[in-house]
Amino acid sequence: MSAAEPSPTSGRGPGARAGLDVEVGRTVPAWTVRAVVALVGSAALVLPWPGGVLPAPVVVLAVALALVVGLRPRSGAAGVLVVAVGLRLAVQGPAPLWALCTLVLLVHGTVWLATWAGRVPFAARVELAVLRSGLRRLLVVQVPAQAVAVLVVTLAQPSVGASDVARIVGLVAAAAVTVLVLPRAGADEED
Repeated sequence: MSAAEPSPTSGRGPGARAGLDVEVGRTVPAWTVRAVVALVGSAALVLPWPGGVLPAPVVVLAVALALVVGLRPRSGAAGVLVVAVGLRLAVQGPAPLWALCTLVLLVHGTVWLATWAGRVPFAARVELAVLRSGLRRLLVVQVPAQAVAVLVVTLAQPSVGASDVARIVGLVAAAAVTVLVLPRAGADEED
């Protein structure tokens, strides 16, 4: 090999071997996904609502649990977090509709993010297109989940009238149409 010819290791650092360069889109460090898991999990555990404010020691324990979920996403701590949110709802009584819908989204987001964070090493990078693709699926699942949350809160009211039932039927129908149409609209996209 002459000095004019590029070496198989040129541009890759000392001792690197020639190989295949793979082009990827924008990426984020895996540790940021883990940090977002901890933030979303913390929000799910300490979300305030009237009559649902937590004492300071419980907030500290909740944030510690969310940090464990972020640092060790494959440990099963996300399941413990889901149970903790459910226990909080059971102990503190019914949450208002906005709080319940927010909790459904935050708990689902925590579990979803923990599965992604658990798949990659701490020092790796995650392609944003992969997260976006999974996020679309998460949102498709959220539509019926939110409809069920509205249904539960509405039916739990002491006075449910015919207009409430009509609203529920309308919401369920809208959710069904959304679930049936959204996947087909993105069928041309690669996952």
